[in-house]
Amino acid sequence: MEFKFGHRPYQEDAVNSVINLFKGQPIADKKLEISVSQDFKDNNINSLAVSNETILMNLREVQKKNNRSKAPIDISKELSELDFAVEMETGTGKTFVYFSTIAKLSREYNWRKFIIIVPSVPIKEGVESEFRRLKNSLENIADKTINFNVYDSSKINELQEYYREPNCLEILLMTMGSFNKDDNILNRGNPDSKLGGKPVDLLANTRPIVILDEPQKMLGEATTNKLKNFNPLFVLRYSATHKVTNDSNFKFVYRYTPLDAYRDRYVKKIEVLSVYDTENNPAKAFLKVKEINAGNQLTAKISYFENTANGIKERTKKLKDKADLYELSNEMPEYKNYVITGISASRNEVKFRNGLVVKLNEVTQNKDDLMKIQIKETIRTHLEKEKDLNPKGIKVLTLFFIDKVVNYRNSNDVDGKGKIRKWFEEFYNELTCEEEFKEFATDNVNEIQAAYFSVDKNGNYKDTREKSQTNADVKVYDLIMNKKEELVSFTTKERFIFSHSALREGWDNPNVFQLCNLNETTNEVRRRQEVGRGLRLPVNQDGDRIMDDDINILTVASSVSYELFAKRLQEEITSETGVSTGEIRISNAFKRKKSYIKMDNFNNEYFKRLWQTINKKMSYTIQVDEEVIVEEIINKIKVSGFKVDPLAYQVQKTQMINIYDATINKEIKETRSGDEIKVSKIPNVVKRIADFTGLTKKVVIKIISKSEIQKYIFVQPDIFVEKLSEIIKEEMPKIFKKGITYYCTEEMYELNLFNNFIMVYEDSINPLIAHNLDLSRTFYEVIQLDSETEVKLINEMNADKKRFKFFVKLPAKFYVPTPTGNYNPDWAIVFQDEQNDLEVYLVRESKKTAGKYFSKDNLRDTEVQKIEYGKKAFDSIKVDYQVVQTIADIKAGQGVFNFTDIEKNFEEILNEEKDDSDSIKAIKGLKKINSKVEYLDAKAALGEIMANITEEQFNSINNE
Repeated sequence: MEFKFGHRPYQEDAVNSVINLFKGQPIADKKLEISVSQDFKDNNINSLAVSNETILMNLREVQKKNNRSKAPIDISKELSELDFAVEMETGTGKTFVYFSTIAKLSREYNWRKFIIIVPSVPIKEGVESEFRRLKNSLENIADKTINFNVYDSSKINELQEYYREPNCLEILLMTMGSFNKDDNILNRGNPDSKLGGKPVDLLANTRPIVILDEPQKMLGEATTNKLKNFNPLFVLRYSATHKVTNDSNFKFVYRYTPLDAYRDRYVKKIEVLSVYDTENNPAKAFLKVKEINAGNQLTAKISYFENTANGIKERTKKLKDKADLYELSNEMPEYKNYVITGISASRNEVKFRNGLVVKLNEVTQNKDDLMKIQIKETIRTHLEKEKDLNPKGIKVLTLFFIDKVVNYRNSNDVDGKGKIRKWFEEFYNELTCEEEFKEFATDNVNEIQAAYFSVDKNGNYKDTREKSQTNADVKVYDLIMNKKEELVSFTTKERFIFSHSALREGWDNPNVFQLCNLNETTNEVRRRQEVGRGLRLPVNQDGDRIMDDDINILTVASSVSYELFAKRLQEEITSETGVSTGEIRISNAFKRKKSYIKMDNFNNEYFKRLWQTINKKMSYTIQVDEEVIVEEIINKIKVSGFKVDPLAYQVQKTQMINIYDATINKEIKETRSGDEIKVSKIPNVVKRIADFTGLTKKVVIKIISKSEIQKYIFVQPDIFVEKLSEIIKEEMPKIFKKGITYYCTEEMYELNLFNNFIMVYEDSINPLIAHNLDLSRTFYEVIQLDSETEVKLINEMNADKKRFKFFVKLPAKFYVPTPTGNYNPDWAIVFQDEQNDLEVYLVRESKKTAGKYFSKDNLRDTEVQKIEYGKKAFDSIKVDYQVVQTIADIKAGQGVFNFTDIEKNFEEILNEEKDDSDSIKAIKGLKKINSKVEYLDAKAALGEIMANITEEQFNSINNE
């Protein structure tokens, strides 16, 4: 099996945001026939010709484009260092993105020397494994061979290959521990070495581009200082949790937040399986009465847990009567009603309001009992998912974290097994004796488990994160870390993975559906780090990603309450990203239940007529007159103010302070712009644009000549190609809408699209549930929804029996194909139009809108385009389609999104105000359409009218 890779829209945005920072950088590849300067002939050295002023201008442009209220980016006023950050939520393809960025930087600007630095060995192993899977596709992007090497201090002489390979893209992977100490071999001169001098100087001479993976783990003073020795051309940081300090000089260029990932459904949803919430195995909160003192006032010294900013800590305090442990613990839900109502020195006991009586030296909570519950419930959940997902070709994996290796492998035990392993095998055998799970019974429980732990040089297991040094675990380690495809294949028997903290970073697997943290201490790992091991979307046996909300659920078995786990996870996300987590749903696994379909409704007359109308599978053809394409793109070129600025070198005068360490001890004395760079040879611009956009060369020539932008080819041909290609690629989906024709295929959607049951969570953080739905008019009595808008909408439809004869949430597998991806509408409705005495069949998309316009915070351009294509598709089969927000919008032919005028809204205002010199009036007119319109959108719509209006002025203009 091979995992199938494909760029998602946000990944493309992340890659292009970095590429666009260096607009103006010339290409020095002789294959493209551009010769700008003798300085670029040495492909061994990365060179930067574009000035810092130009990079700052590019940076601001990128930041403004990517700045959203739900993912804010500060617009940079200055640029002291070429140090940039990309934020990507765990599980959304961060490593894939920075490898793609490396390949595209090399293709676009011919940079060939890159160093990837990671904080630990497990992350290094994960990156190396990822490169092996991506190598072919990356070489296609880069259009050159890629040499990928992992730094090995014992083979230091091999570094000379990094310098001597001018025709390849060179990537060197290393950990921060390889260079952050003075006595590292990389930082020492070695008379026996073929390299001469310090090896790090050899790397520095190439001006490598440095990629930092998880940079927040590399903020130590030693590491920060030693990074400068690489003399990087620039630095790119990639993480889900960048740490910004007062000393931080890096600039954000792109953010894809947890909220984005959850909203776009590119990560699994999270449900929490907490031992405190089970009715079958109620667990008492932890308490220990250590002393009872009878003096002037009775007191008891009691140990309990407290929720602190640094995790759950054990506290011991002298308490009096009426002390409330809920308050003292910082409102840990476990301690609700734990109020002292009596202390008795004669009976040596403490009473609580909930009826609990604790004797002197008694401990209320047995940690072994808690772990047993966690293990058993995790196995049960695993087997339930296997029963459901195995027939669909999806293998289920479960990951157990333990804090002591001896609890799994105990050399002092007769059979070498620790208590956790014994409990696991006992509960697995017990559960597979039950009728429901008999198919999973095995005579050899050993073969379904895999365990990876570190060992020291004497072969003893140790509680650390680093890689095993013996051969005993090599096979298991290779399977877990390097052969993810094998691990998710049914041909591999291992389904339960046990590890120490080594797998908490640098490793994940798409088919991890359960995480169980068996931690005997009170110092918990960061929850975002923990759940990140299982957030990636799963794959089936063909390597295809699964996009099904009912399948993509990660169950986390926690040793704390659901409420506390959810609260702490959301607090972590907010504190680390600054993003409110109000829309991220975290569900309580013990409050999960199945909502079963009413099968009889397949025979409901209203539904039958509705289904016969909408169940046609569709495809499309696109036919657009080339003159229309040329005209539309020329209009966009004019509105955008297309221009290519000449390239000039930056000249910098630097004085050495210390000749023995000149790369660090230096002082910049003068910086000025050099002469304009003249282009002596021009590449085949037309062919390159045609290749990038899919247009014919004939059409490209017409666009260039009729828009009269030929002169810019001779200024910077590579930038000309990039800018014009970008405009064409943005406009083509809009142009396609005018020439797209939908038609019905011979296939129909089958009723088995509707699942026999759906999962709902009745006690969740931010619950979005509609209850008590009328089963005579819909399929499920209880349904989980995506937004408050939908909850209100369905409840109102449910209450209105007179007009809404039938309504159903369309399953994810019901979709309309579009040029920008498959589109799944929300609702299908049978509506009784009383005014015209008609039974109408409606398909409706429910969105919170501002009228005719969607802001980019609520809906991206591609999503708006899908909705517009959906309109054309349903029009073709004469089904009434619209976007609605409230029940009042649901009428035949009515909605909140004006499809007929959406293309005209901006144009009409522009035409009305063309002859009016009062730009303020034009802006106010635009804001009437949408009071939240962004500056860049307004600039694109109003063109020259906005030429002299700054963003600050624009924001200050009201829309009265």
